[in-house]
Amino acid sequence: MKKAMLYLTLSMSALSLFALSLVLSNAGAAGVTTSAHYIQINSTLSGYLAQYLPPSLVKSSYNYSEMVNGASYIIMQLNSSHVSYIVVNVTGGKYSIMLNSTDIYASLSPFLLNKYAPNQSAISTINSTIAAYRSDANPPIADCLQETGLNRLTVYPADNTSIMLACESVPNCERTLTQLGGMNTPFGSGMVQFNMQYHEMNHTYSNIFSLLSGVNSTNYGAKLGMVESNLSSIGTQAAALAQNPLFPLPSGFPVSQLAPCSSYSGNTGPWYCYSIGYCGYLAFNTSRMSQANLELNAILSEPVTPKNIMAVSENSSKIASSYVMPIIVKKNTTQLNNMLNFSYPEYNSIVTNATFLLGRFNNATLSNALGNFTRFFNSIISKGIYQNISVSSTNFNSMLSNLTGLYKLVGKNYYPALNLSKVNTALSLLKQIDYKHPPAQLTNLSKQESSLNAQLNGTFTSNSIAPLMAQLESLNSKINSFGGSPGAGSLVKSVDYGFVSALVSGSSASIPSKISSAPLYAALLSFIIALVLIGIFYFMTYYKLKKAKRIRKGKLVRRAWMLLFSVLFIVALLYAYVTFVAAAGANHFLPASLFISRMSHTSTAVIALNGSSQYSAPALACANSTKAVLLANGVKNVSIIRVQNYSCSVTLNSATYNGTSCYNKILSTATPMVQIEAGNSNYITYKGMYGAVLYASGNYTQGSSCALSTLFYAMRQN
Repeated sequence: MKKAMLYLTLSMSALSLFALSLVLSNAGAAGVTTSAHYIQINSTLSGYLAQYLPPSLVKSSYNYSEMVNGASYIIMQLNSSHVSYIVVNVTGGKYSIMLNSTDIYASLSPFLLNKYAPNQSAISTINSTIAAYRSDANPPIADCLQETGLNRLTVYPADNTSIMLACESVPNCERTLTQLGGMNTPFGSGMVQFNMQYHEMNHTYSNIFSLLSGVNSTNYGAKLGMVESNLSSIGTQAAALAQNPLFPLPSGFPVSQLAPCSSYSGNTGPWYCYSIGYCGYLAFNTSRMSQANLELNAILSEPVTPKNIMAVSENSSKIASSYVMPIIVKKNTTQLNNMLNFSYPEYNSIVTNATFLLGRFNNATLSNALGNFTRFFNSIISKGIYQNISVSSTNFNSMLSNLTGLYKLVGKNYYPALNLSKVNTALSLLKQIDYKHPPAQLTNLSKQESSLNAQLNGTFTSNSIAPLMAQLESLNSKINSFGGSPGAGSLVKSVDYGFVSALVSGSSASIPSKISSAPLYAALLSFIIALVLIGIFYFMTYYKLKKAKRIRKGKLVRRAWMLLFSVLFIVALLYAYVTFVAAAGANHFLPASLFISRMSHTSTAVIALNGSSQYSAPALACANSTKAVLLANGVKNVSIIRVQNYSCSVTLNSATYNGTSCYNKILSTATPMVQIEAGNSNYITYKGMYGAVLYASGNYTQGSSCALSTLFYAMRQN
């Protein structure tokens, strides 16, 4: 068991290195042509390095000129250390200290592999040590092959029948197999396992000797890493073989562990309960295995494996950066920031727009230009301050101009259709919410608008967009021509609002009371107007006629005049009642086009997040997108406020109002207010004798593409 744990530990320690070797070996020296020789630093290179490195560091370094696949580098080995380097790229006679560890790895890897390549004697020593380990373990294994007849098998893997026939060819094996109960016993399964384990171990040995024979100065880091992994596999396989029931228990195995074995039935117990000991003791020399690993690790501890070379490369990057970064940062940061401050908005805008357009038009030229542009910009970000920023800026502007031109050329037919579609969507929505119950004709127009919008999400050619544009223009004409009269509520509000606002705003009542009492004030105004008209009629008729003594005296005449004025008084009451009914209706619903018209002629507007909607991210997104549309439509001052129980805070005309006076001020000045309500109901409605408030809730107020922002797009048509 101790041996098994040792080999398992060795296996786990080597697996990670083996995996890294497989991943990075192709990025190391494979396929790379390289040459390097010692040099003295010339005056030009010395002058360049003096900008960044202390003279003492340069003076104490060992310097090599290296060519890798035609590229030229200067490798500075610092203070004779085998892990401290600075790599200088040489291109066109110009020098640049390399800071990126991946780039450093590509140039440093072949240099280190050549510099620290082990001699053939070291490889031979490892080979002979492993061969001796195999030789030590071979006699009992070879004897067991013979005793079981498995040495006669020529096919691997062998089936159970072949293994049984091989056993039956050896009298002792046949007798044992019969006595123990055949192949479905620990003895039978042990032969099956032994056959498999023997061939797997042989395969691993073959891998090791093949890898060692193929080691050279360009691949030994990866090859020896794989040898180390295979050595761990040998350890694991040896531990498994020691648990095969054909072999005796290892010497020193504690007998006390065998006590519970009698309680197991069948083959359900631990492996050590079924040790038959048919074959001899195994003889794995752990000292030789340890020696082989020590010899191997002595080589791998040098910077020769991909993992170690990457560590050296990362260390070299840190060393170089510690000297170069302060100089580079100071020199290039401001220049790069200025460039990015300009380029980021331009980049995001054109990439978003071009990507959207390519979803509608298959255009290879635009697609290629977009791909080249995004890759170029990503390279700017990746290089950061380690680039010629002036050149990058010039190239960016050139590519941006080219891409923008292609984008406009491809989209010249699509975007007019898309814009008209947005207009139709806004007008259709506006027309529908002008009615409590939209007419069937308007509903049908809305369905046509939705159908055409869905078609715009498809793909087009320059020719196929024209018929759709014609349909959009026809629909726009039909929607624009649809409309009804504003209604009695709109008339009452337009006539009575000033009087109502003056009376209500000065009241100390609560805001809900003011809103609900507005129809009463409108009715009162109508009644007063009626009384004034009755008074004028009285003065112009009865009073003047009586004064001129042109009215006959008598009960019948007096009754007639009294009846006339009674009727007029009743008419005044009816007029006030009708006004109240119309005003009460206006308190609950008005045509939304009136609100849009008011919004189109104001310089100040308010968007209110009421109740829990003020904590809703989708509602806030809708508020912001609606604000953006209003600002684009010419409303100069748009405030987003939070309202709770009619309490808020707002600045109007340079004055700040808080609490309920905030909401009261908005209503009394008829400042257009869009109020986003919390709730599941979907509605947009304009209402109120007192104030100008458009209420919206539900899906209409969710996200940056909410219906509210679409609705105000219609203002552009006015």
